[in-house]
Amino acid sequence: MARNGRAAAFAPIAVLLLGLACTAAAATVTLQTGRSLPPISGGMPVLYNATRDTAITTQYIDAWNNMNGITYLWGSTAPDFTYGLGEASPYNPAEKFRTLLRFDDAHSYVPADAVVQSAELTVTFINYNFDPVLVQACFMTRPWAYQGGPSYKTVGWAFSGWDGSASVPWTQPGAWADCSPNVNISFVLPSNGAYGYVSQTIALDPASVQAWLPSNGSANYGLLFRSSKLQLQFAKAKEAEGRHAEAATAYEAAGDMDSVVRLCLERLNQPQRAYAIVRKTQSVDAANQLSRYCLQAQDFGGAVEFLLMAGQMDQAFDIAMGHNEMDTFARIVAASAKPIPFSL
Repeated sequence: MARNGRAAAFAPIAVLLLGLACTAAAATVTLQTGRSLPPISGGMPVLYNATRDTAITTQYIDAWNNMNGITYLWGSTAPDFTYGLGEASPYNPAEKFRTLLRFDDAHSYVPADAVVQSAELTVTFINYNFDPVLVQACFMTRPWAYQGGPSYKTVGWAFSGWDGSASVPWTQPGAWADCSPNVNISFVLPSNGAYGYVSQTIALDPASVQAWLPSNGSANYGLLFRSSKLQLQFAKAKEAEGRHAEAATAYEAAGDMDSVVRLCLERLNQPQRAYAIVRKTQSVDAANQLSRYCLQAQDFGGAVEFLLMAGQMDQAFDIAMGHNEMDTFARIVAASAKPIPFSL
């Protein structure tokens, strides 16, 4: 898929697939959007235009989008035509971005009985940052929809598609649990602070690519990409060494704010720092952790606040009633109430 574009405004950044080359017998087939290819059925060459690319995200994830987040299809990210790729955004550390890629109709250009001897994928990333990025990819084990289905009920963070009457969920949100365990793809992407663009050619498992061909491509489920800064691995190493202040700094740089909260509470004795982080990120997991800390510290007002943030309304009410914190409960509930639109 030859598509030009600039990066999203965060890192790790966008994937732009340029070509997939499969060596079958003595021939080499390159699948690339806009490339003229002769179909195996015969006839005149046709332009290949069946690359499917979709970004699934936790962006704005909420009940109104069925916890499916915002999905970006080709054309929806104009004028840059790039996709975010990362397990955390510096603008909102709770946001995650992953990219699904698939070469539909590969079976129309490579015979199903061909022996795929080698396969490679050329990818262009945009990484303006000064930190390298760990990119991971996998072969998918289930189908996913490129288009079709009601808004927020088809492919996205929670769902792989729409079956005509209901949403089909991933095994776990984010789709990574639907990766094949047989092949692991990972590489370190360097940065290019001056120009951003970094191209990478990745060797793919020939047998996994071959599985895309039989039965008119019925098992062609494509690939899933995700990435994280190497700082996350650095942070885990520092934590394992017991250097918790350095680990917290590295976790924050990597966008893993829940881990910063955990260290602030368990190792660094910095609860106020943890409070400030969770009030900003609104992380449900971290809010649950903070509520337990507050109960242990007998900070019942804090416990009510963070239980409400975590969606634990009944428990927050019980604690407020039992510890004279109903004013706190009422104030927070009133502040978070949404106006109900109505017209005469």
